[in-house]
Amino acid sequence: MASNENKRKNNLPLSTNNILVQCHGVLEDVVSRLATAAIDEDSEEGSLIDSTVLETLQSVASNLGSKLNDRIGPCLFRPRYEPRQQSYGFRSLTADGLEKLEVDRGDNLVYLPDRALILRSSSAQIAEEEFWTSDALYSHLKMLKQFVTLNEAGARLWTNAFFFRVRAMLAATDKVMVLSLEQHVNANVNPTTDLTGYVDYTALRGPKAVAESFLQTPILSLKKNKDSLTPFVIEVKGFDLPLRNYLPQTAGEMYACGKTIGKSVVRGALTNGQQWIFIILRINPDGGAIYYTTPDIALFGRARDGVRQELLRDACDTVAAIMAQWIEYSDQNLGESDCFAYSAI
Repeated sequence: MASNENKRKNNLPLSTNNILVQCHGVLEDVVSRLATAAIDEDSEEGSLIDSTVLETLQSVASNLGSKLNDRIGPCLFRPRYEPRQQSYGFRSLTADGLEKLEVDRGDNLVYLPDRALILRSSSAQIAEEEFWTSDALYSHLKMLKQFVTLNEAGARLWTNAFFFRVRAMLAATDKVMVLSLEQHVNANVNPTTDLTGYVDYTALRGPKAVAESFLQTPILSLKKNKDSLTPFVIEVKGFDLPLRNYLPQTAGEMYACGKTIGKSVVRGALTNGQQWIFIILRINPDGGAIYYTTPDIALFGRARDGVRQELLRDACDTVAAIMAQWIEYSDQNLGESDCFAYSAI
């Protein structure tokens, strides 16, 4: 009887495990924030928190984590509400917040136009037999220009199109790319601090079996994922504020993903769909990190009449080519084939 019960437990649908993992992540976030407020003497919320209720929530989160650990294997679930444990949300991160986490901004990367031309020209011809060709991407983006609003939701449609094109470009390689939307990350970045929140787009690339299994159980900290997958992070914003205002948030997300999946280098991007900033972050062995940003790449430029904004075909191909290359080498430092460098060469 006991063996049958264990068999039923282990054979629960992976979709059920996925839902429970997401619930556990949300509960961890809530409990962590409450615990942080409770020990903050200057917090107005802290004085309103009932210690008994907090202990109950901590117990529920711990029990759920233990059950998930038994059900789907070691996932590094652990309480994140020890006394004096601080939790930073991605969306609230500022340059000052990153400085406290010892995440520094390096010099801007240098754009290498000759390499960019080679990369763009060769990449535009890739996957001509697929639906999402270079021509298809360009036509789709022209349609979006006349069809969707200039807000964050609209920006995601532009970003989606580039991911569809990149997927076609990488289809012939020996590894598989999968895409996680709103990936929950809760990373212990140092002994007293967590970084937590949701990442808009996390592209992961690795062996087919591991990549496809991630779609059913999207937990970065699973050993098989840490051993086999590499992440590429994209944060999408609207047009209300300058895009570079959101660099601290994006760098924080990349730092948390790197710490969670055990990578010392993480590549990513910040975009509103029509303007792109690529970012590479290097995690220091002794703690902290440094991130570097590319110049802005704009998809639109002045038409020949000097008045109208024109969608630039070369810019679209350039962004797609960089995305494909950076996803393929997302855990590696800049190399000779990259069209950016850390300093002038």
